[in-house]
Amino acid sequence: MEQMTDNETNKGDLFKDSNGATLQQSSEPEEEPRRSQRTRKLTERAQELHDTKSKKLQDRFTNTYDKWKVMAKQAKRVINGTPSSDVVQELMSKISCASADVKHSYEELRKCVLPGNEIRRRVDTCDAVSEIILKNASTYLHNKGDHDDQTKDVVWPESGSVFLSSVSNTTSKGSRSLNSASSSSMKSKQSSLSSIRRQEAAAELAATQAALKVLQKIESEQQELENLEEEDRRKMALQEEENVARKKALEEKRRQIERLQTVKKLSAAKARLQVYEQEASSDEEVAELLHNQAVERRRSSGAKRSSYEHTPQAASATALAEAIAESINVSRLPVPEPSVFTGDPLRYKDWKMSFQTLIGRKNIPVNERVYYLRKYVGGSARKAIESYFLLGTDAAYDSAWVILEERFGSSFVIAKAFKDKLASWPKIGPRDSVELRDFSDFLRGCQAAMSQIKSLEVLNTCDENQKLLTKLPDWLVASWNRKVIELEEICNNFPTFSQFVEFITREAKIACSPDKLA
Repeated sequence: MEQMTDNETNKGDLFKDSNGATLQQSSEPEEEPRRSQRTRKLTERAQELHDTKSKKLQDRFTNTYDKWKVMAKQAKRVINGTPSSDVVQELMSKISCASADVKHSYEELRKCVLPGNEIRRRVDTCDAVSEIILKNASTYLHNKGDHDDQTKDVVWPESGSVFLSSVSNTTSKGSRSLNSASSSSMKSKQSSLSSIRRQEAAAELAATQAALKVLQKIESEQQELENLEEEDRRKMALQEEENVARKKALEEKRRQIERLQTVKKLSAAKARLQVYEQEASSDEEVAELLHNQAVERRRSSGAKRSSYEHTPQAASATALAEAIAESINVSRLPVPEPSVFTGDPLRYKDWKMSFQTLIGRKNIPVNERVYYLRKYVGGSARKAIESYFLLGTDAAYDSAWVILEERFGSSFVIAKAFKDKLASWPKIGPRDSVELRDFSDFLRGCQAAMSQIKSLEVLNTCDENQKLLTKLPDWLVASWNRKVIELEEICNNFPTFSQFVEFITREAKIACSPDKLA
């Protein structure tokens, strides 16, 4: 009995398939799938990145398709307008490239996500319409020789909304398209119309979204602009406050200088008053001395003495009085002294002459000459000879003068100083007559130095003259150009530096005349 039960159980596990084959049904539970066979589930971050990538690819496909659609409409208008062969061939190339771009965008989108029915329909439309355009273009090129019937075999079937904007350009061709499409059913027309409406709605939605993005970007840019303007206003306010504080400090400094000038004048007046008092006392002493001399003369003339004994005494008294008067007159003059030389090569010759005249040629000890030399030099000149002040010998004094002569008195250094000052001279404005006169004075100084410094003869060249013209106002440059033409016509040579200086001096004199200044 137990054996039969086991047999029946085994038989119960068997069943027949549709072909009569006996199959064994397993009563064991199904095993879980392997890890490699499980359905992969993305994380939230990965899903977000995947959605972003798919959205970008869909937008790219939409943009590529829209560009192709615009180009397709343009191709229809161009082919219907009897263009040249080169234009048609270029158009065929552009259509092929645009269609390839649409397919490539579709392939990239399909690798990331399964495209929808609308995207697949657009790809099919792109392939079909591109083939029709290329075919019609080839037909047009084949019929190019027949000027009357170039477009007789060109047929434009209705394909969604691709050629919707070009219906008005196809009159006779549209009739053939309607004849070829008359066999289609009403259902296909309705589906085509609904597809057109869906495309128009999608296009309007895309345009609205694009406009919204642009508006958001404009708002952000406007906000950034407002922030920058606000920051600029704050900076301007701070700068104005600094300018006001600086102006107040300058005004205070000017008032202080004015007070010092007043104190200086007061001190000078006191000093003059003291000198006048001393001179008055000296005049009284001289008058008293002369009066005593006259009294002595009268006494000597009244007495009966020999003229041999009294004549030398009178002569000595007169000489003494004249010497005292001359010394008093000399003491009234200010004491001359040289200026302080700070290292300007243009002032070296003048300073050297004044120092040698007032101090160097005096019969004074060498220590005093070194002292005065140290007193009347400063700046870079003092630094150049400062080490010789410690010695106080004749050799050190002579060596210091050798250094000054090499550093500031050579003709090359002086010529370079003249040229550097001309190069750094600021440009003169059209109405700056005083600045023009200062410039002419300096040019005359260059002209005077040119006779002793041969390096300055380079100012006679045309290139150096052009550099000097950059410092002059435009009206004066034009006048000089006319003067140059006149002189070249007379002597066939470019004017010299002396002629240029003479011209500038005359123009400065005219510009600074009283009637001009008034």
